[in-house]
Amino acid sequence: MKNKLLSYLLKGKINFWKLTSRMTYMPGWVSVLKKMEKDGLVEIKNTYISLTPKGRKIASALKLVPQELPFLGACELKPDEKLLKKYKKYRKDKLFEKEEFDQLQITEEGVIKKIGVMRKLGDLTGKRIICLGDDDLVGIALALTGEPKEITVLDIDKEVLDYENSVLKKLGYGKSAFSCDFLKPIPEKFRGKYDVFITEPPDTVKGVTLFFSRGVECLNKKGGLAYLGISRNDLKPEEFMQIEENVFKMKGLVTDMFSHFEGYNPSKIDFDWVIGLPKGVTDVAREPWFFSDLWRVEILQGAKPLVKGKKGTKFRKGFIKTEIHLNE
Repeated sequence: MKNKLLSYLLKGKINFWKLTSRMTYMPGWVSVLKKMEKDGLVEIKNTYISLTPKGRKIASALKLVPQELPFLGACELKPDEKLLKKYKKYRKDKLFEKEEFDQLQITEEGVIKKIGVMRKLGDLTGKRIICLGDDDLVGIALALTGEPKEITVLDIDKEVLDYENSVLKKLGYGKSAFSCDFLKPIPEKFRGKYDVFITEPPDTVKGVTLFFSRGVECLNKKGGLAYLGISRNDLKPEEFMQIEENVFKMKGLVTDMFSHFEGYNPSKIDFDWVIGLPKGVTDVAREPWFFSDLWRVEILQGAKPLVKGKKGTKFRKGFIKTEIHLNE
């Protein structure tokens, strides 16, 4: 990791948040960066990272060459501009950031790009779709296309539910957003009737497994599809692997994975929930730095949820994660 960072910095100074947007497990690489700063190889000032003369000397001795930052890949797909314009009107000033619900919103462009992928892969038109948690207001974006046969939103936040119901009613889908605590089994009327579920769960093993499992409860007996957003910024590789294993246990076949696909709006509370930033990082991010990969998962016939029954408050503490600790 040290050699990678030296190679990136040989190209010139880099904004800390821009570098973060291209990396994966944040505590891992930041710990290396802090060690490099302590050893005098880099300087972090006004949120920018640059090589010191000692750092350049070390890079030269290692025969490193300047290297571009990692390619963002599918993140650079273009959204449907007409749909995006309509959607932005409904997202304007609707900021849902409540720590108790682990809310952080995907950018408007990220939501519309996800809709575009669903459309191209035949997972939108005529489908019964359910969103498990929706502070991103994906339900509204779906409704604006007019293509799904049915849209349902399950969320615990009354503000989200009230707003989505008011908009979905205008768009011809009636009352479609309902209160639901995923610590409890999915209510009977939502089970076994949908073709597709969409979810952006908390980035913990328990959080992803719980939301994905509740989504499996919602799919019809023939199986169906899942669109899962999951970030590697705050998940260890071992945790990421455990999530993959749990998805496989629920007969989930990952057919497509779009890396760094969904950027999250820079949060005004970055300095509160990212703990242990280098001292030289003095400015908040101006552009998205926290990204989710988008998984398209085919759920095979006969799949069963991995999480069953009611879960208590201890379980909630295990899946809600509103902090990234860089002191590790």
